[in-house]
Amino acid sequence: VVYLNSLKDVNEHTYGLAKIYAMMEQYEPYVILDFDTLVFEPIETTHTITYGYKEGEPENIGGKEYINNYYLKPYQNLRHKIDIPLDWLIFPNNSFVAVKNPFIVKNAYIKIMDIMKDDLDNQNSTVQFYEQCLLYNYLSHYKTDIGFLYEFAPFSEYLEKYDINTALSKKFIHLDFYFRQPKSEVLIKELEENTKITV
Repeated sequence: VVYLNSLKDVNEHTYGLAKIYAMMEQYEPYVILDFDTLVFEPIETTHTITYGYKEGEPENIGGKEYINNYYLKPYQNLRHKIDIPLDWLIFPNNSFVAVKNPFIVKNAYIKIMDIMKDDLDNQNSTVQFYEQCLLYNYLSHYKTDIGFLYEFAPFSEYLEKYDINTALSKKFIHLDFYFRQPKSEVLIKELEENTKITV
């Protein structure tokens, strides 16, 4: 385990830095996952960068309020530092990212960390903005080959009724709101029973 002094004061504005720093240190192709992401099968991709899915469905993205709070407000605070136009139609979720070319990701994050250097630990920024939005937009600006495994979240535990097989039929699932959903405990128990994965 490597402990970084730069991560000692992690908070709601900086919790994404561990993933960013890890991605910046890679020199070979890799897949990076959030702790609440479960993969059920080997995943192959032809793209240079492959995201699991786009945030976009109402139950997944939380509507206009989510976009305003986590993307538009930080952009308004920091747009004087951002030197490219941003795509406001695509919001990749970074719970699953497969990277075939780690060098372009590293260079994009070097640029992003320079933009964010004075604003990581304050109300001007959100992790979603600098970890997800800016990375996607700089990769896109550099004409990187980008793909998605799913158009939107492959499975949502927001569903009032779910069939465990609907979850298991996916390449992966992201249990994004497991700690806030009353039925998540039932879902997690079923996933553990069916897969022998300890969640």
